[in-house]
Parts: sequence; C-alpha cells; structure tokens
Amino acid sequence: MKLEIETRDKGLLGEIFNEPEIANAKPIALGEGIALKGLEWRFFKADGVSDVAIVLITVAATIPATVAANLITEWIQGRLKGHVTRATIEKNEISFDESQIRKIVTEKITEDRGSAQD
Repeated sequence: MKLEIETRDKGLLGEIFNEPEIANAKPIALGEGIALKGLEWRFFKADGVSDVAIVLITVAATIPATVAANLITEWIQGRLKGHVTRATIEKNEISFDESQIRKIVTEKITEDRGSAQD
C-alpha cells in the first residue's frame, strides 16, 4: 500500500523518520510483519505550501487485514494527528489463478483535515 502524507509542519516528516531525507531512512516497524518505508519526500521551503511524503506500507501475507489496519491507523493517529493536511492510502491488489489474472481490486482512501497551523 502507498501512504501519501501532506503537512505544513516543516519539521514533522524529518522527526518521524529521523532523517533529513526520507528516502534514506530505515524502515519503521509497526509490529511483526508490518513496516513503513519512505520512498519520496517533496520538500518546499515556501510558507503555506505543504511538504509531501510518500511511504510504502508492507504487510506480511500472514497478518490479518484487521490487525494490519489497526496498527497502521494507530501509527497515523499517534504521529500525524493535528499536523497533517491530507493523508491518502492507495492499494492495488491483483489475484492470479494459474498465471491468469482472476481479479483486480483498487482502493483509495483520503482523509482531509486542517493542519494545526491553519
């Protein structure tokens, strides 16, 4: 899954990932088999323009979806609440049956909230 975070809190993304550049940050473990890895960080020096982080969420196949969703939700609320302008989660799931595509499921969830600095 891909998580896109928009924030006007200029120090937030560096604090979360303990790196000035998110793509160099080590993965963050949310629990057994669930991790976040920074892919891209669009940083803008202008005031009033949101920084954007794109994060890959990996979940082991053995982890139930509800457990993974709860851990990811807790992490997002604990770190980002009150600091984020928008968070978007995208998931593309492709199921194969004997080397043929059986089904494709695409989900997109967007949460817009005012930043603490608005």
